[in-house]
Amino acid sequence: MLTNALLDKILEPHDMKTQIFLLISLSIILISCDKVEPEVEFVPIEYIGKVYINNEDVNPFLQDFFDAGYNSVRGDVIIEWDGLKADLSLLSNIVEIKGSFSISVPGWVKNLQSYDFLNNLKSVTELYISAHASIEACDFPNLERIDESLYLVGSHTCFNEITLFPALHTAGTIKFNDYNHIINFPLLSDVNNIELMFSSRKCDEYMFPLIEHIDNLTIIGCDSILEYQSFKNLKSANKILVATEYKEGESLEVFKNLESVNTLGIQNCYRLKSLDGLDNLKGSIELLYITGNKDLQSLDGLGEGLNIKELKLESNGSLKSLNGIESVVSITNTLRIRLNNNLVDYCSLSSTNLPDTLDYIVTKNGFNPTLEMLRNGQCKPG
Repeated sequence: MLTNALLDKILEPHDMKTQIFLLISLSIILISCDKVEPEVEFVPIEYIGKVYINNEDVNPFLQDFFDAGYNSVRGDVIIEWDGLKADLSLLSNIVEIKGSFSISVPGWVKNLQSYDFLNNLKSVTELYISAHASIEACDFPNLERIDESLYLVGSHTCFNEITLFPALHTAGTIKFNDYNHIINFPLLSDVNNIELMFSSRKCDEYMFPLIEHIDNLTIIGCDSILEYQSFKNLKSANKILVATEYKEGESLEVFKNLESVNTLGIQNCYRLKSLDGLDNLKGSIELLYITGNKDLQSLDGLGEGLNIKELKLESNGSLKSLNGIESVVSITNTLRIRLNNNLVDYCSLSSTNLPDTLDYIVTKNGFNPTLEMLRNGQCKPG
């Protein structure tokens, strides 16, 4: 090789001028070898129209599609069948889909083994995957952007790949509905909405380690709340709703670094005893509603220096006092406390500013003081 020959030449005796020249030449060659070749610019060859694959023999169309070198589709790509006839490898040139990609296959179909025909896909407007039992490899190794929504639904047997979307950094909305899989999004940092909805599922198997802000986060129906690692860098949100079961001793630790939120709902969270985990929450909140948490015993852990526009506490059967609400500086528009059968102690509200214009609704609790009674220190019976 040229480099080896030059190295041998350098080792031979030479005058100083020649030696320097040979060393410089070797350095230039080595630097050139280390240079990374620039990425080839993507030149779209666009197919305009819908690509629809069902039970019919579409291989002639797919072969023409492949031979034409189409790597971009302006339209939807839809795969539906109950028996495989199509050669999906003929779609392997696709890099972008300016439309939706959806695949829906009955669970008993056994001849769809992987999504490797989409290995080159980098961007799609919408991605919809409905579960099917035969998939063994279901990752999307090069998918970087989902402009609108990613929707995964149904039980799944694909357990070989933990990181399904290793390159995904941008998405509009992510929705999981009973999708039975451990999923990590190691590069995802830009997403508007996440919805995790399950009849029974461990939500701690969904990891979003880089997300710092989100518009809407909904967690419904998990049999265990997310672990701290799931949203470990989340600092701000427009709206968060948590409605899930907790295991004994679990808390809202997943939101340990959350500092600001406009709307926060903690609803029907069984076995949740307090609000521990919201300790770093501060500033203004438009709406905070804490409803239907039958085991909630206190509001301890509720941030610091909060100004709340509207606060609703309803149907929290184990709540006896408002301990923890001391962190609320003011409630400006609405205070609604209803149907908390054992709630009798409101004394922790004594340091909270409650203006005369406040829409004050306190009824059907263990004790129901008027606003005037609270101001006069009558914050509990007797």
